[in-house]
Amino acid sequence: MRDLAGRAWNDKSLGDQDPGEGKTPSDDDASDEGRRVPLKALSIFLALALGSASLALTFWHFGNSRPTASHVGGELAVFELAPMTLNLRSDVDRQSYLRVVIALECRDKATCDALAPYAPRLIDAFQIFLRELRPEELTGTASLFHIKGELLKRVNALAAPLRVEQVLFNEFLVQ
Repeated sequence: MRDLAGRAWNDKSLGDQDPGEGKTPSDDDASDEGRRVPLKALSIFLALALGSASLALTFWHFGNSRPTASHVGGELAVFELAPMTLNLRSDVDRQSYLRVVIALECRDKATCDALAPYAPRLIDAFQIFLRELRPEELTGTASLFHIKGELLKRVNALAAPLRVEQVLFNEFLVQ
């Protein structure tokens, strides 16, 4: 008798057969399939084990990394500027506005406290830069990172020798 795949088989149960009795070349193919399944299972197991090990090493590495300069004191020091609402440059008749709340991240509280006298000049420099932007220049994450970089350059130039680590947008709304 033959099964649907065309392999030969007989009515005897596997336990009653002698080894080698009634084997045909198609029976050897069936035994090769039996060997392939454990190899597939073994390869899947190894892939999962290696993936888990690499994930564990990644978490261990980042969990044991040294703190950055802005985190050395334990607490972050942040200097918040007054909220700004300003109009954007536009070529069309319709006017667009930007509402932004900016915070400056410093290494320590002393640096943030020393920034207070520079606040009016910082706001002035930020407004001059932001007013020259068009609404279409404020779309997408890449443009926001570019603006943050430009503002960081300006704040570090105006407040030198003080150093600000990051410019943070607490609110950024274009209307």
